[in-house]
Amino acid sequence: EIEMGGKNDDLRRAVEESLEEHLVGNATFLAEQLLAVSPGAESLLLLAKCYLRSQKYRPLYTLLKYSKYLRSSDDLVYLFALSCEQIGEIQEAIDALVVTEGAMERVVNGAAGLYRLGVLCRRRNMRGRAERYLREALELRPTLWDAFRHLCEMGVEVDAAEVFRVPSEEKTTTADRGGVALDVLTPTVGTKGGNLGKGVQRSIFQTPNLHTPGPVQQSTTTTLTPLVTPNTNNQAATITENLTPMSVADTPAGPPVVKHKGRRKAAAVKGPRTRSMKGRSLFTQGKQSQMEDSGTQHGTRELGIYDLLVACGQGYWLLCNYRCTEAINVFQSLPRVNFNTAWVLCQTARAYFEMVDYAAARKLFLRMRKNAPHVVDG
Repeated sequence: EIEMGGKNDDLRRAVEESLEEHLVGNATFLAEQLLAVSPGAESLLLLAKCYLRSQKYRPLYTLLKYSKYLRSSDDLVYLFALSCEQIGEIQEAIDALVVTEGAMERVVNGAAGLYRLGVLCRRRNMRGRAERYLREALELRPTLWDAFRHLCEMGVEVDAAEVFRVPSEEKTTTADRGGVALDVLTPTVGTKGGNLGKGVQRSIFQTPNLHTPGPVQQSTTTTLTPLVTPNTNNQAATITENLTPMSVADTPAGPPVVKHKGRRKAAAVKGPRTRSMKGRSLFTQGKQSQMEDSGTQHGTRELGIYDLLVACGQGYWLLCNYRCTEAINVFQSLPRVNFNTAWVLCQTARAYFEMVDYAAARKLFLRMRKNAPHVVDG
């Protein structure tokens, strides 16, 4: 590699300044000149970043694939894998990220490389490898929310409270900055075959442990209960009771009145409540009140990053497993400022949608659009 100095240093600084100011076209022009006058891994990396920022994936792929400097830097290998993924060369991207060194295999770029490798293996339907790499990425960097999201969507049993915890000092200062040896790392939670231990399985169904100072308001504490209570002979009645946001004392005394386009019609209640369209009208008023007051259990206190990830992770895992009532309870236990974000509102609305409560889902989707009109999810 040719050392850069003098005027070449000025040219390199000009490229970096243009990238910082998002002048990608100007940075690309200067980086091409820099690579011509001072070829090397550092100049190549700057030009590769310019191509990536300008979404020129095919030129980026060609530039790096035939460069003699590709294997001289893990950053270059990682960018090459990204270009392979963008143009559909999934297997080539997987092969690039896994480097064989003697009898060991190493994944480049630490936690980010493991996460990217897990996503690529999932796209190739390599479920076992995908789960392994995603778990190892979370072990190195617990703030990789997307890795946890992929595990939930894959149907993997994973405990958010176990995953999102403060990492040890030696892992964050060494392993996350370089390559990762595959035969050293093991999944953080779970046993052979990817199944969780009994203790972890029990912790999934508990209320998230939100370590925030101050007294806990007993009247607004939310508890997680299974959708179907064990040892009961009437599952339909049990499910409906869990869906009810009102206590027995708050239930209207007489038959409810259902509106039908301007006229009123009395609805007779016979037998236990069910999840039918007629039965859901009993809870409309209570659910609306619950949605209006949701997210106030913790007042205006702020959650730490790991407590926030645990709560969101518990709720998302429950939602992916169609435990919608429990997912709603978890999301509504968040502070108001977090509950009113677009992502939490969207997931809560999805939970109501899966419960066929379209009125409640629509109200939350409208609130999400009002709070974040730029978000199109949901």
